[in-house]
Amino acid sequence: MLTGFLNVDKPAGITSHDVVVKLRKWTKIKRIGHTGTLDPDVTGVLPLAIGRSCRLISYLPQNKTYLAQIVLGQRTTTDDMSGTVIERREIDPSIDQAAMEIALKQFIGNIVQVPPIYSAIHHKGQRLYDLARARSLQADSLDTDSIDRLNIDLTNILSDVKQRVVRIDRIDLVNLQLPILTLRIVCSAGTYIRSLARDLGEILGSGACLKCLRREKAGPFAIEQSYNLETLERKITEGKLRESLIHPAKVLGLRTLGIEMPTAVLISRGQTVNLESNDSNLLLQERLLLICKQEYEGEEQQMPIAVASITEGKMLKPEIVLIDDQDLR
Repeated sequence: MLTGFLNVDKPAGITSHDVVVKLRKWTKIKRIGHTGTLDPDVTGVLPLAIGRSCRLISYLPQNKTYLAQIVLGQRTTTDDMSGTVIERREIDPSIDQAAMEIALKQFIGNIVQVPPIYSAIHHKGQRLYDLARARSLQADSLDTDSIDRLNIDLTNILSDVKQRVVRIDRIDLVNLQLPILTLRIVCSAGTYIRSLARDLGEILGSGACLKCLRREKAGPFAIEQSYNLETLERKITEGKLRESLIHPAKVLGLRTLGIEMPTAVLISRGQTVNLESNDSNLLLQERLLLICKQEYEGEEQQMPIAVASITEGKMLKPEIVLIDDQDLR
């Protein structure tokens, strides 16, 4: 029974769901899910949950790190290079590293973002990208007047879209060679880097759009430890997928608590049990990952059993059960 997380390096040109479909096909495992969508053109870290670890996705740390290239001097329908150019502007030649860093400081902390017009967010019963696509279906052949009308239409839609509060912890200016700048951004889940590029362009007065984007970290998953799809396919073919799986205890950010098999069976049935540990560091209401030793193919495995919290009566109350009792016999 496989369970755990895979750190995948998603290539450009396919969706996050496409990656899931490939893994399901290669492994014959139906229960595979990704922990957060990447746009098709975006590359980098895409954590996948395998088997019953899908139940743990909401417990994963959600901070992200991106490496982004941004082009100044133009705005597009999609806020990236895949869209139609709707405006070109001159770039202030006095923009240097110092001026850029001053502009970037305005985005540090909790900020309000308007999502890109081409995004999966629902607005008045439709996804934003469906609304935008309906207005720009023939955009590549539009004349100047039509481009202007398209610009007004998209601006009007955006003005009515609900804003969201996101958090940006850090922005490092990696390189500046006008019209392109390269940034490393540490931010909360739900942050749109395309919106950041668009809004930075407005502050600088030049307009801007995203050129390319790579996710370097998603919570505890780093690009240095990721696998590309070709490597994963080979490992699966060779029957070596298990060695690539990351145990939930290594990525959840929860303390682990070892329990004995009889207790594990009760927990697997959703029962609240007595806290067997005398560890004085355990805190009331603290969430714990419960694990139990079990032999598998001649090796001792740390089987994840459940996420549980400690109640006032020093009881373990399961929140998410990861295993059936028959699998523990």
